[in-house]
Amino acid sequence: MKQAHFIGIKGVGMTALALIFKEKGWQVTGSDVSQSFITDQAIRQAGIKVFSGFSERNLQKGLDLVVYSGAYRPDSNPELKFALKLNLKTVTQQQALAKVLTRKQLVAVAGVGGKTTTSALLAHLFRSLGRDVGYFIGAGQFNGLSKPGSWGKDSLFVAEADEYANNIGVDNTPKLLLLQPRDVILPNLQYDHPDIYSSPKDTLTVFRQFLSKIPPQGKLYYNADSDFIEQLISSITFLPNLVSVGFSRNCDWFIKPISYQGEYTKIQIFHESKKLELKLLIFGSYNVRNAVLAGALAYNQGLSWDQIAQALSTFKGVGRRQEFKGKRNQAFFYDDYAHHPAEIKATLTAFKQRFPHRRLWVFFESHTYTRTKTLLPEFIKALSLADKVSIMPIFSSAREKSSDFSLTNQDLAQQLVSLGKDAQALDFSEAPSYLNRHLQKNDLILTMGAGLVYQLHSQFLGKI
Repeated sequence: MKQAHFIGIKGVGMTALALIFKEKGWQVTGSDVSQSFITDQAIRQAGIKVFSGFSERNLQKGLDLVVYSGAYRPDSNPELKFALKLNLKTVTQQQALAKVLTRKQLVAVAGVGGKTTTSALLAHLFRSLGRDVGYFIGAGQFNGLSKPGSWGKDSLFVAEADEYANNIGVDNTPKLLLLQPRDVILPNLQYDHPDIYSSPKDTLTVFRQFLSKIPPQGKLYYNADSDFIEQLISSITFLPNLVSVGFSRNCDWFIKPISYQGEYTKIQIFHESKKLELKLLIFGSYNVRNAVLAGALAYNQGLSWDQIAQALSTFKGVGRRQEFKGKRNQAFFYDDYAHHPAEIKATLTAFKQRFPHRRLWVFFESHTYTRTKTLLPEFIKALSLADKVSIMPIFSSAREKSSDFSLTNQDLAQQLVSLGKDAQALDFSEAPSYLNRHLQKNDLILTMGAGLVYQLHSQFLGKI
């Protein structure tokens, strides 16, 4: 039995990949910091041994492969440095993923916004209908899928295609350029990651390169409501086969305005002069479009719309995406991963439409100082859609320098106050008591961000 060791195994992508290796018959171990992660449960259920902290002693004899998170550099992580010294075969997470997928028909879900939910929708759809597709999804928990990564017996494989660097500062090649997709789904696209993309033009350049990898028999399924995606497509010389999805009548899959009935989102879709119907347990126009993107690909794979609609109607979402956490004194508590201004705007709009009679109170934790600083006006505009905003301390990246840390959560709160918003900067220690003093029975409490803000719910719901 081959042996693989994962350095930084608790990251969502690393966990998904470790589970794939385990399913392929490898003996898997890992190491990471002792801090709790949303992936802990999936790792425990798989029976993977995880060493606490990074040490040379974690590298057991007989290792065939060492896989390391792109968050760690070979010159600073002692475990990774020792693996290289021992001349062990050592690769990044994305290099390992690209290698194992060479014999699969890859459906790559790319872009900024919607990758995780759309990938999960596809995996859920096919598996609900008996196709054991493989998948690689960047989330810790799912409703309906037992784990974030699976090899599967089917030739089809669904994977998120990450636009970030393979190993920042060492190899800045965007991860998605290492993949060879047959089909690509593009749910959304925004300018992001200013630490490696200096401008929106750089984003367009990388995605043009990625889409050029689609073979003649492949297709690009895309969000036709995105001006940035339309700009991307108009700049491509050799276009792949295009399938457009959106709320415009000229789309291949035209979605009519949505409505709500009980717990369901009701949708009407027009495709090739056919009127199709769909109902979903998730809400918001972006999630509706993500579901139809998944449905369009499955339709072109030979499934009937009745089969697709039935499978999609049972999809209950992904951890940290519109995740319902509980009730307290008639107030609702939700959590969401949105951390880019465009995602925040779309998410808050969806909650306001779905729960129009509730006060929307957001506890927001911005992720990375570089993103917050570069996109600050967009952050303020998006957050102003909430009725009340509590800004938590900014969650920094290990890759950032201390010189970047000049911006604070107080700066964000002050800008919101200047717009007349009910906003305040809070520390994590004072957030529960502040909530207790100001909670109203019609509130909808939404924790939001890519950091650890979701952990507040254990205190919010534990104190009556």
